Amino acid sequence: MKKIHINRASVLEAFKFFLIRERHRHMQDIVQIDLDLGKLSDIDLVADGLDDWIEIQRGGQNDSK
Repeated sequence: MKKIHINRASVLEAFKFFLIRERHRHMQDIVQIDLDLGKLSDIDLVADGLDDWIEIQRGGQNDSK
């Protein structure tokens, strides 16, 4: 049986690595969303449709009753 010794410093280093990795991953997601929204705002028809869809998903009034 192999024993693994975990001390306070190793736990802190592992947690720091995890936080940096997760922050980087989420920042990439945010940048991609910003790029996608920028592309959509350049196309008025798609942006208007997207606004309507978001409003419906939020529980807004749906005209097609």
